[in-house]
Amino acid sequence: MNKSFGTALIAWNVLLTALVAWALFRSPSATNAAAAVAANDSSAVIAPAVVRDTTALSGVRIAYYQLDSVLDGYELFEDRKGFVLGEGKRLEEELSRKMAHARKRQKELMEQDVYSTQAQREAAERELQGYAAEIQELQARSQQNLDEIQLSVLQETNKAIDDQLAAINATAGFDLILRVQEPGDIWCGNTALDITGPLIAALNADYRARKAAAKK
Repeated sequence: MNKSFGTALIAWNVLLTALVAWALFRSPSATNAAAAVAANDSSAVIAPAVVRDTTALSGVRIAYYQLDSVLDGYELFEDRKGFVLGEGKRLEEELSRKMAHARKRQKELMEQDVYSTQAQREAAERELQGYAAEIQELQARSQQNLDEIQLSVLQETNKAIDDQLAAINATAGFDLILRVQEPGDIWCGNTALDITGPLIAALNADYRARKAAAKK
């Protein structure tokens, strides 16, 4: 058999098999089966049927507040934040002065190194190491001070929020008050439950009263 003819015959058999398979899959039963598979395909986007249980929470009173908005509007937090930023700037300036002095002294010692004895070079090295240790200690102490101040501000703010929530709830009688923060795990669909505005007003009224009393 001619080699080229044999190759053509094999190709024809492959093509014929493909055509038969295509015809079978185009049959009604195959089409219906494909449709059934498509209907049962879990990847298809199907709107879920949500059953709302109106009896479980029918007697529960719920409210929520936006923490980010409270912090932005709370005057105490803004005052304390200004103090934290000012303290951070002061510590940064102190650290910059120490580093500038150390660099200046390093330059002076390097210029003297040509004429120094071994003992003088060792003394200069110890002096520079002392500057480095002093700067590292100052940096660590500054960060610790800032962390403590920030923690104190957050604790003071959280206590004030809790106190005002208790005062509000004494008359409102909520069963549950949610704290919502971005990004968060809670999405609130009913803005009528939002008590952020009254909470900010109560916080600022209390803070102003305490500031006025402290000035007397």
